[in-house]
Amino acid sequence: AFFIRTENADQSEDGNFAQSGCHDADLLYLHASPYITKLGSALEIGAGIGRIVLPQAARFAHVTATDISPTMLAKLRQRAVQADLKNITTMQANAAWDAVEAKGFPYDYIYTYACFQHIEDAQIIENYLQRIARALSPNGVFQAHLDTRPQPISYRLRNNLPDWLLTQTHRKNIRRVRRSADWFRTTASRHGLELVHQYLENTADHIFIFRSRVPVVM
Repeated sequence: AFFIRTENADQSEDGNFAQSGCHDADLLYLHASPYITKLGSALEIGAGIGRIVLPQAARFAHVTATDISPTMLAKLRQRAVQADLKNITTMQANAAWDAVEAKGFPYDYIYTYACFQHIEDAQIIENYLQRIARALSPNGVFQAHLDTRPQPISYRLRNNLPDWLLTQTHRKNIRRVRRSADWFRTTASRHGLELVHQYLENTADHIFIFRSRVPVVM
């Protein structure tokens, strides 16, 4: 499981938690919108209790929110009801959200924010990329947030220490895991995702925007 702080989530819709979600949703969409061709279906990976997906639901005909935690998704559904949002579906991360044949439609926009940075196993991220490429519509957009800061010796040494020697924020599945931007771009490309834009490069808030490659018809 991943650790997510939600103690501010019980504030009113005018509180900092809701405001931060609207701000991040607006900023993500601002950068992705030039590449999004349809506002039909969107998917958030690692949606938590809906900080970002709730404001995104106002932009798309339908949104799907995935998370590894059923508790988080239950809270998300409660918040959606309170906001009178009826176009949100929740699915656990290991469910078949990428089974387009079963859903009947692909996603026009898939995004993940403050999620991949907590995944220790790079293979899990690659598995997500493979599923994302399969679930996107032709020319669909995938937007991802990673921590791509340099990895000095001090960082690598600390990450090799057992959890009991570390403060809570530096323990596995809680700490930010830094990734090589080149590795992420190359891995995404291998699964059919074409990089079209990136910003805040080599920082803790590096954002990548990919587009699904349209298969060539012979």
